[in-house]
Amino acid sequence: MFSAQMAEVHGPVLFKWALAQTGRPSDAWDLVQDTFERALRSAPGDANEGELRSWLLTVLRNRFRDQRRAARVRRVAQIDLDALATAEPAEQPAWAHVDVQTVTALLPALSPCVRDAFRLHLAGYRAAAIGRLLGIKASTVAIRIFRARRRVHQMLGATTAANDNRAD
Repeated sequence: MFSAQMAEVHGPVLFKWALAQTGRPSDAWDLVQDTFERALRSAPGDANEGELRSWLLTVLRNRFRDQRRAARVRRVAQIDLDALATAEPAEQPAWAHVDVQTVTALLPALSPCVRDAFRLHLAGYRAAAIGRLLGIKASTVAIRIFRARRRVHQMLGATTAANDNRAD
């Protein structure tokens, strides 16, 4: 059973960890208090001091993560939808106007191994299926797709810059 004496023994360690995570003493004390509250309700009765400290630190860490997750959800919920509705739309980046034909026209410029993986990816295959078809690992497929995307992005940037220079 968790007691006040155990709180005195483990409190400083929990507070140091909580303070390191939150950066504010008041938030750290709140976190420690929540941890002790949970310990009073459900602490393991047969645990020794080391096991109890580990359990308390686990509860503290999980409680901290829960609070962070809840704070993120609250931030998202506080977006002013009226302000978004009246805001001017942002100018779309150049790649937003790219169609499949443009990307397909750039494929011959890619190396054959990257091109094959990327072509299958564009056709809708997943990395594992592409790997089975090409006889390579799914992680290798993911790397090749990343490289293909990066190269196509570079080529599209060069094409857009050339078009901008022609317009001037």
